[in-house]
Amino acid sequence: MVARYNADLANGLGNLASRVLSMIASYFDGRVPEPGPAAGEDGLEGAVAAALPAYRTGMESFAFHEALEAAYGIVREANGFIVTAAPWNLAKDPAQRAKLGTVLWASAEALRVLAVLLSPVMPGACGRLWSQVGIPEPLSSVRLDGAAWGGLRPGTQTAKGEALFPRVNEPA
Repeated sequence: MVARYNADLANGLGNLASRVLSMIASYFDGRVPEPGPAAGEDGLEGAVAAALPAYRTGMESFAFHEALEAAYGIVREANGFIVTAAPWNLAKDPAQRAKLGTVLWASAEALRVLAVLLSPVMPGACGRLWSQVGIPEPLSSVRLDGAAWGGLRPGTQTAKGEALFPRVNEPA
């Protein structure tokens, strides 16, 4: 259980949120950047588009493990996107600022979508993630159609906050 928690939650979703929000804080003064020219974010948009029907089917048929696996596909895609796009390298080159903005906007948008999808099973953590992404409306008022790609407004003030899922040490 501890290994799964650390792998999926602390290292997966928690690390994704921490990295994205930290880079937005460092490179854009904590404000969601304006997306610029395409920088591969279509992979994230495609991952969300592919996950939503599978998520809906899993939830409607009470196969929650299938719905969660569909959502976790977005986590894997977003983490891979961050590694491939290497925003820390883009930040070193002022000529890449627009691309950096697009990468971080798309990554933050993936976090917003994940907060919606995972909130039925992790309402506390997803509520904190929702607040960290800077969305003012209550997460509890957002339905599945609110997980559609493109809902995050540039200029939204984010907050790093506490780790969503601090690592847990294996029992001795």
